[in-house]
Amino acid sequence: MSRRSYVLEASWWGHSIGRWDGNTFVVDTVGFNDKTWVDWAGLPHTEALHLVERYQRVDHDTMRLDLTVDDPKAYTQPFIVKRMFTLKIWDIGEDICTHSTEQHFKQEIVQPATVPPGK
Repeated sequence: MSRRSYVLEASWWGHSIGRWDGNTFVVDTVGFNDKTWVDWAGLPHTEALHLVERYQRVDHDTMRLDLTVDDPKAYTQPFIVKRMFTLKIWDIGEDICTHSTEQHFKQEIVQPATVPPGK
């Protein structure tokens, strides 16, 4: 059987593969475009961005996330962001996607993501 090679087209969310490593769920993502930021503060990244998310259930109400950000074209070395999440009971509710929602998304997220913060 021959192996096929695929070229992933760069995208907003990248291309992810998840796997279990013991009791930790690991998500490995590459293939991002450079039109977003790493965080809400506006840290930039390039198409070389490689994210590794490690999710671990600490106890019934707590989940830990260790996020490794590796982008050799934007940063001199990888860095790790650590977050703890506490379970909260809430109703997600119903939502509808409309043209006005799409316009709002473009104005508030897409267009600002193409310009560095403060410019």
